[in-house]
Amino acid sequence: MAASYSSMRSDQPLLRIRGLRKCFYPHTHSRRAALAALLGWRGAAAGAAHTVLRDIDLDLWPGEALAIIGRNGSGKSTLLKLITGSLLPDEGTIECRGRISALIELGAGFDLAATGRQNMALQAALWGVAADVLARQADAIITYSELGTAIDEPVRTYSSGMLLRLAFAIAIHAQAELLIIDEALAVGDARFQQKCLASIRQHLARGGGLLFVSHDLNSVKTLCQRAILLDDGAIRAQGQPAAVCDAYLSQLLGAGSASAASGEQDSADTPATVTALLLNGRPTRDIVLRSGDWLDITVHLRANQSVQQLAAGFMLHDARGQDLFGVNTHLAGHRIDLTHPGDTCTVTLRAQLLLGAGHYTVTVAVHDALDYTRNVIYWQFGAIAIEIVDPDSTSVGHCRLPYQLNVAQSSSAAA
Repeated sequence: MAASYSSMRSDQPLLRIRGLRKCFYPHTHSRRAALAALLGWRGAAAGAAHTVLRDIDLDLWPGEALAIIGRNGSGKSTLLKLITGSLLPDEGTIECRGRISALIELGAGFDLAATGRQNMALQAALWGVAADVLARQADAIITYSELGTAIDEPVRTYSSGMLLRLAFAIAIHAQAELLIIDEALAVGDARFQQKCLASIRQHLARGGGLLFVSHDLNSVKTLCQRAILLDDGAIRAQGQPAAVCDAYLSQLLGAGSASAASGEQDSADTPATVTALLLNGRPTRDIVLRSGDWLDITVHLRANQSVQQLAAGFMLHDARGQDLFGVNTHLAGHRIDLTHPGDTCTVTLRAQLLLGAGHYTVTVAVHDALDYTRNVIYWQFGAIAIEIVDPDSTSVGHCRLPYQLNVAQSSSAAA
């Protein structure tokens, strides 16, 4: 693969989108509607247009990985199809400096009757890769895909994992400045996913760009420098991935989480109330501990009405917002039933923090045990801030695992 994308200037965006708008029109069978569609008279088509994207402004810079997240139907796939040219916008502009390589739908553009090797040529042609470039990269693509002799078998015989390996191998060797990935990596096994992530980071280091669509929020927070949240065809939030992922989860949870996000609440509108949140018995939200210290997080609940099958949960995050450890009462086999108004419950998580030095947060939530979007009593992202100090550490990383490290040496020198 090329050492760098020499045409990329760091002071200009790799991708620039301004005022993007896309509408879909209802299908009708009338001659008038068919004539309107043929002549481009969108307003003349029967039925109102459905706007799937509106007022989208977006910049992607060389070396940047940008995540696009949102619920199904929010407009993510339509946006990617507009960027790749599969669809045309109704309004706005899309400017891309360089070629695009995209994995939008696993298997899209593949001829299932053709072999993997034949599909390499087909995909390269679709992405505008010159024949001589493909010839130089062919052996590398086959080696990277780990398909071996299966490269000369029909693609219809491939598993989804094999198809992913071939598609990604072609995409990453196409030397395209902009790489687009839509959920495809979720198909691969863990080892190949790590291989893909390493290649993506090399692509970014050479000045390429990445648009990454995924429901795996940990991957978003680990891989991307920035994220946008799409909802109902519009950008609702953008910025640091951790903050945008929190906004997405709040959106999924709906009004219940919004009422609980400000802290301990006292409202009869919710089935129960969190009356106190304590750290090691104290009503504080910030704590400094040494690595290996124990931490007690205590949540006090009081029923406002009868409510059954609640769960109290805790999620530990690193400074980037990546999930490190999570547990809730339902997973641990405990059931919370508040049968009468005024009933109370105390939940305490006691954990030894075998963590490396740094800053961590804990999200605390109380919700329905079987569906976290129902009966949201309390849900606060980063409710607790923890600083871990580790002055005597002999290891690195987030975890401090108990270990033994032995060294045995012998000398061959004569006594």
